[in-house]
Amino acid sequence: MLEILQKNDDQRILIIHSYCKNDTRIKVLSQDNQGPAVARNNGLKVAKGNYIAFLDSDDWIENNCLEILYNKAIDYNADMVMGNSLFYYDENRIELRYVIPSKFFNSLLTGKECFIELMKSFSYVPMQFNYIYKKSFLIDSNLVFENISHEDELWTLSSMCLAKNILILDLPFYYYRQRIGSIVNGGLTKGQRMNSLFYIVRKLISFSNKFNFDC
Repeated sequence: MLEILQKNDDQRILIIHSYCKNDTRIKVLSQDNQGPAVARNNGLKVAKGNYIAFLDSDDWIENNCLEILYNKAIDYNADMVMGNSLFYYDENRIELRYVIPSKFFNSLLTGKECFIELMKSFSYVPMQFNYIYKKSFLIDSNLVFENISHEDELWTLSSMCLAKNILILDLPFYYYRQRIGSIVNGGLTKGQRMNSLFYIVRKLISFSNKFNFDC
């Protein structure tokens, strides 16, 4: 487990360090706030596990679900395993926004097939935390997060289309907290958001030229 904290988050640093004393698998990286992309890239450099999962600081994962995803990944030798995310507004409103057709569950698809089929069924999930990734696949593919807003939309499509195979499970495991003022929900100016999205569109057009997406 890897926790990346900002230097001014003293209380959380003390708590995490207390866990480190009892579990050598936990590592802590402290850094100045440079955004989520830099934090994730730094985490990827030191992570030792065979598979990588991402967890944002205000979200959480259902108990034991990472073990399920990991075991399935090993069974199928998958580059990626896809579960699903629950959008958490409050305890009375939790939504499964992306409904994946059941015909894809426990199916091993190529990355390109997975992207096309999910797009056709309007169930493509652009957030990076909806998946776990084989570390060797990320290294071989030279995948890193770009330090821009909406960086996950570029990362997820790139990783999916480069993957040799992806396993889809019927497993809503990730709780994605929705709050006012977050980067996604109003934390950016209109100009910042548009500049990032235009940049992503240009990158995706360039990336798509490597593939023949016959949708």
